[in-house]
Formats: sequence, structure tokens, C-alpha cells
Amino acid sequence: MRITSRLSLAAPIVALAMLVSANIASAQNTETIDGGRTTVTLASDFVSALGILGVTPGTVGPTELYNGRVNFPVTGGAIDLDTAVSQILHSGGLTLTAGQTKVTLQSFIIDTTGAPRHHRTSLCEWKAARALAYL
Repeated sequence: MRITSRLSLAAPIVALAMLVSANIASAQNTETIDGGRTTVTLASDFVSALGILGVTPGTVGPTELYNGRVNFPVTGGAIDLDTAVSQILHSGGLTLTAGQTKVTLQSFIIDTTGAPRHHRTSLCEWKAARALAYL
């Protein structure tokens, strides 16, 4: 009888310990991002391709473009300081203009919450610039 009463006392204590451990393990060291900026340097191949194709880059305020560098204002977001998993929201954007055609790219979000993806940025930039030239 004594073994049974000890087991009946131990089971709830073990369950409580497991619950507390699970909550501590899932707690994240997350910081809110209130502002700042993300600076992107445009690839020289991309800038050259735009010029060759007659595409003029521009900005959607309050984004700034100067000497191939683009500053996108950060409007908010959050980052896990332990894993660097984050979502960072931006205002402003870019415009690409060729003749009468103007494409606006805006509301950029840096999102590292999903599985890693590999991008061929230069190839994507070239295809976008080439597509604009044919519009």
C-alpha cells in the first residue's frame, strides 16, 4: 500500500515538472522591432541591365535610393534573439519605369520564419528587368 501511495504522489509531481519544462523550452527570447532601416545594395549587374534596357529605377516614399544603395524604413516586426528567426516590415518601395510602363514594388517583409530557400537573385533581377523592357 505504501508503494502505491508514493506512486500516486509522484505522478502529479512528474507531470507538473514536465509541463514547466515544456513551457520554459518553448519560451522565446523575442524582441519587438519598432523602427530603423534595411539597406540593400543593388547588384552592379542589375543596375547595368536596367540602363541597357532603358529601365529607370525610382522610389516610393519614404524609401531613399542613392549610388546603388536603397534604404527601406522599418515599420515594425519581431526577432528571436536566440535563433534570428524574424519578420521585419518595411514602408516605401521601388519603382521600375520603362516608357509608359511603371511597376511598383512595395511593402517588403523580411521573413525568416519558414524553411530556408535559396534564391538566384541576379538571375531574377535580370529577368525582371528584361520583362520590363518588353512591356
